[in-house]
Amino acid sequence: MKYLLTICVFWCSVMLSTHAQVPYADEIAAFKQRDSLAFPPRGINLFIGSSSFRMWTGLEQAFPNARVLNRAFGGATLLDLAYHLPAVALRYQPSKIFIYCGENDLAASDTVTTAELLGRFKRVYVLLRQAFPRIPIVFCSMKPSPSRWELYPRYLEGNAAIRTYLRTQRRTHYLDVSSVLLDRTGKPDGRYFLSDSLHLNATGYAHWKTILHPFIQQFKP
Repeated sequence: MKYLLTICVFWCSVMLSTHAQVPYADEIAAFKQRDSLAFPPRGINLFIGSSSFRMWTGLEQAFPNARVLNRAFGGATLLDLAYHLPAVALRYQPSKIFIYCGENDLAASDTVTTAELLGRFKRVYVLLRQAFPRIPIVFCSMKPSPSRWELYPRYLEGNAAIRTYLRTQRRTHYLDVSSVLLDRTGKPDGRYFLSDSLHLNATGYAHWKTILHPFIQQFKP
């Protein structure tokens, strides 16, 4: 009995350790908990990706005439998104999917090339397309920000590569949510950002709402 108890304690500690090592495991678990209480209906507009979507307070209420579900998490990279795709996207029955991701891939390492970034995006896209062969998939461009301004040339290259790829795919759209955040000199307008100079404030998200609205309401397969 003592031996069995030791084995049990060991495996419990292994499972807890593994859970702790999975990036954003707690956030994913929280999504599943919410779903267990009220599973999202068919035909939702699904938002996935990183904190620029995650921190959009009131996103699900911003479009009152549409069903919107926000399943963006943490400071996700495209690698994180691909890993957690079964939990944040594949379990649902969306009518459209909006993606904001890639910025953190480039911010995390100066060795990630545009080709590698595109490869990561393709992995996410192919997994989504295999599960949802007919629904529109919208990629929202990586944005400029004051705190990461030195990275913006790389974001522009990544945006261009993803945009070119999406032009070869059906039922896709590249959505420019970046240029609206620039001032007259072509630099990030501080009025649209929080004090961290990275994430958007309510004014910035209001601009995004205007851009996204016609796609949520009208963009059809």
